[in-house]
Amino acid sequence: MRRYVHLGGFQGIFSVDRNQFNRPHVTGVDPNTGVVSFVRDPVIPLCTPAQAAALNPLDQCSTGAITVYGGDANSRYQALQVKLDKRFSSRLQFTGSYALAKNTGFVAVTQYNNPALDYGNVGTPRHTLIVSGVYEIPDVSAQSRILRGLLNAWTVAFISETDSAPPLDTTLSGLDLDGDGISTTLLPGINGHNLLGQGLSQSRLRASVAQFNAWIEARTRIITNPDGTQSVIRPRTPFNQIISPIVLPGKIWAGDSFISQDVRLTKKFNIKEKVTLSLIGEVFNLFNVANLTGYSSVLNQPNYAQPSARAGQAFGTGGPRAFQVASRVEF
Repeated sequence: MRRYVHLGGFQGIFSVDRNQFNRPHVTGVDPNTGVVSFVRDPVIPLCTPAQAAALNPLDQCSTGAITVYGGDANSRYQALQVKLDKRFSSRLQFTGSYALAKNTGFVAVTQYNNPALDYGNVGTPRHTLIVSGVYEIPDVSAQSRILRGLLNAWTVAFISETDSAPPLDTTLSGLDLDGDGISTTLLPGINGHNLLGQGLSQSRLRASVAQFNAWIEARTRIITNPDGTQSVIRPRTPFNQIISPIVLPGKIWAGDSFISQDVRLTKKFNIKEKVTLSLIGEVFNLFNVANLTGYSSVLNQPNYAQPSARAGQAFGTGGPRAFQVASRVEF
């Protein structure tokens, strides 16, 4: 277990606008259109245009956010880690490691009045398995020196990594439901970040979305216009943001598992007694597994829980299949 406490300003996290500059104060609601009229209601009163222009320090007013980095961000990593090393012979070595992990802690500030909702799963895969091996191919005898040089001193190595899919968040963007000035919030009924796939099932998520949509429909009005057409009047937030029903895709994924097999083949030549030349050929992601990424965590967007990219690489594990050749001189 690794425990981190009181993270904040030095790590560039847990920033909060203590002035709540975007907090709205509702002054009226149009009964026909549902449009909400509001004024900003920060903790320090808003400056008038004249005060903002004068810049008089005696004016007890504010013109913007006052961001404060607190030291209240905590996190905890817990894992059962197992590693096995085995040398089967003088030429074959095998290593396998497995981790069953859970990583929870601060994710983002989404409410001023409920700090508990700022925490959740940080996003670590639940299962990680890495297997690697090195095999030095036994030398063969041959009468020809050239033939012996070509057939001997070969080494094969591999590394295979398999990670389970990471969890996904369930946020609503552009909606300040409680009027506190923060327009990113968790879906009502979900008590933590990054839970889909690790603690939150798809069926429960769909049930919570259906409940939220029912709340919206109960506050939706349909009016008939003078020309006979109908207009749907959706509820709005105190910040005059329209609250529309969430439409989830037919299939959703919390994320994609990560699978990659890398292989290296090395041939060593003895140039002189203390000089050797190694020719190396490598294949990354041998089976060209997709390893999809870029899953949107915003519920009120059309591409929620849909992949938008593949794992990237610059000749490294996990990206599209790639080949690399190299040489190395040792002296």
